[in-house]
Amino acid sequence: MKKFNLFTCMFVALFAMNINVHAEEVNNSDKLSNCLKNDTACTLTEDVTINSGLVLDSNKDVTLDLGGKTLNIEGALTVEGDYNLTIKNGTVKTENTEYQFIVQKGGKLVLESGTYINEANDNGLVKVVGINDKTST
Repeated sequence: MKKFNLFTCMFVALFAMNINVHAEEVNNSDKLSNCLKNDTACTLTEDVTINSGLVLDSNKDVTLDLGGKTLNIEGALTVEGDYNLTIKNGTVKTENTEYQFIVQKGGKLVLESGTYINEANDNGLVKVVGINDKTST
């Protein structure tokens, strides 16, 4: 019985190690765009600027850890199509007169922690599009 318990514990430990999510480290806008579209966890290693709008529209659940860095958004980051994005641990900044984030068509955005700054005006940070869109949060 002891051998069975030892084997079971080792199997569970090895399985838990294999499902541990490894965050892709990113240091520029191209790598960030690819990571957000293809991975489940992304971590900034440098300040990054998104120069144009970025649409995230696949059925994914992604965590973006800013790693204490700054994400500058010059074009809106749009979350839609059952894409779930969680952002934490850093600063998101824009000088654009529009919103930093647009959430629509079933998208979900969680601003878990950090600082969010719109230096251009008081438009706010997030715009949920569509008065009848009850699926976006």
